[in-house]
Amino acid sequence: MMYVASSDELKNINSKWGTLELILLSIVALIAIIAIFIYGLLTKNNQVDYGKFDIKELIQKVFPKNVDEEKIKRMIKEDKTEKALDLLEELTNKNKEFQNQIIIHKSRLTNLKRKNEIGTTSDEELNSGRIKINLALLRILDEIKNSD
Repeated sequence: MMYVASSDELKNINSKWGTLELILLSIVALIAIIAIFIYGLLTKNNQVDYGKFDIKELIQKVFPKNVDEEKIKRMIKEDKTEKALDLLEELTNKNKEFQNQIIIHKSRLTNLKRKNEIGTTSDEELNSGRIKINLALLRILDEIKNSD
């Protein structure tokens, strides 16, 4: 014998799902309101245009710089030196001394890659140069950490 739900039971199930959807939407709206409130607190001294709400900027202000530091270290570990240089350049955009060091390292890496492509340096020399640049990037990260 097969059980068939009555129309009252189906209405009850639909009612429960509607209530659950309403609760989830309310939670999402509350999270958005809290995020905007936190953003307002972080920028209370500045004029804020809430029409241009930038979640990336909020995350950068809420989370400390060591998030970027860990990301850079991970990039170096994964042998993504170019990306690490780009991110470090963004992180140090207010410090000309660090910016100059990064520009020099970018230039060194570009020259090493170019020489490797035309065959005037070996892969070993390219890897050795990358290692030196990666070590320099780690030193720059330490200097940034110690200067804060």
